[in-house]
Amino acid sequence: MGALRVRLWTCRHAPVSVSGVCYGWSDVETSLTPPQAADALRHWPERETLKGIWSSPSARTLTLAQELATRWRLPLRIDSRLRELHFGRWEGRRYRDLEQSEGPAFSAWMSDWQHRAPPGGERLADLIARVGAWASRRSGDAPQLLIAHAGVVRALRVLHGGLTAVQAFELEVPHLRPEPFDLAGGQADNLVEPL
Repeated sequence: MGALRVRLWTCRHAPVSVSGVCYGWSDVETSLTPPQAADALRHWPERETLKGIWSSPSARTLTLAQELATRWRLPLRIDSRLRELHFGRWEGRRYRDLEQSEGPAFSAWMSDWQHRAPPGGERLADLIARVGAWASRRSGDAPQLLIAHAGVVRALRVLHGGLTAVQAFELEVPHLRPEPFDLAGGQADNLVEPL
């Protein structure tokens, strides 16, 4: 088996200041300022090989990406396909409130999150497909860094890490810890498990 050819590093944004809230596309504050979050990566040796930085338009990823692009003098690109899962009408609402006010719909989604979408939101397959469309154009690029959301990292684990959706979403995505991906391999056909 050959060595991993890193074409993309992902790094989840800083921890957020809220808990128990559906905040996929919603902007929420992070518990660290962009300079503080960037300081956590200052000794990461692979930063010197990077040729660019990517981010979603969400503030929790974009502000850190902007800080790093300025510090490391790298071009920054923003792509809306890199957003977190969209929760539709549930965006910005507390999970405990959703259990009470959206009872049956919330229970149905929680029991089959691999295939269902929140009202007005996205299915997991939608997230994986848009991340896959973005990643399919990156395979020939020089090493890049993506300041990412947890869902996007998990989608990449499915597409380029050989995991099933359930496996990918059961694994933690630590904040501010780079994770490498070889995008040269083909995309996975295990986007979601069969019903």
